[in-house]
Amino acid sequence: MFEILQDITMQIQNIPGFIAIILGYLIAMAVFVFVVNPLHNYVKYFLAYKFGDFRLCGDGLVSMSFANSFHWIGVFSALVMKMGFALPVNYNRDRLKHPIGNIIVISLSGILVYFLFSLAVLFLYALVKTFNIYDIGAVGTPPVDAPLGAYVYHTIYSTVNFLTKICFCSAVVNIIPLVPMDMGDVLYMFINTRYTDFLRNNHMLISAALFVVLFFTLGKTGSYMSVLCSISNSPILVPILQFYYWIINGVGAIFA
Repeated sequence: MFEILQDITMQIQNIPGFIAIILGYLIAMAVFVFVVNPLHNYVKYFLAYKFGDFRLCGDGLVSMSFANSFHWIGVFSALVMKMGFALPVNYNRDRLKHPIGNIIVISLSGILVYFLFSLAVLFLYALVKTFNIYDIGAVGTPPVDAPLGAYVYHTIYSTVNFLTKICFCSAVVNIIPLVPMDMGDVLYMFINTRYTDFLRNNHMLISAALFVVLFFTLGKTGSYMSVLCSISNSPILVPILQFYYWIINGVGAIFA
């Protein structure tokens, strides 16, 4: 979002370019909200069902339903900071066959969905770059006098560019061990059930507080890439980011 605002101020006279940027961004958000997040929660519900909570299938929760995953604060966070999250998966951990191991697998599966989707979109990103006949090198840089095809290409380029970063940043932020983040259930295995129920019942308040903290710690510099730059300072996540950039360069070399 910050990058888009910067591009608007720099290219306010380029109306078609502005439309291409916004349209690409909105398409990426739509895919995240209507495809990625439902898939994310479907995988977690499916695993919880397979691990022993059989009521989930009867309740219609093991599905790609938009209603089962939509979290308006998570969507707003993805819109503003590229860090999204879905509605918490409501399963009964007492019904799981092996609660500790099953909960860890379910939690990690959500993060893995975001990360793998990010990698999948990277292949599209590299493929799109090979058809860059209009010599567009970055989001927000179509020339004012470019033909219509250039703006169509730029919309596609913007979509895959934004989507892969939204998915990756969402995978990273869901490591936070608080509901509604994926790793929240892992932390709750070690605390009293009374506190667990309280935190679950107030997950909207926790989500709002997390959004404020993330916004003013990672997104306050006014740069879209400041989120990844801030995260990359963590010694724990540096190897993950290096692997991510290695894949970008490798995929780009394959299709070059």
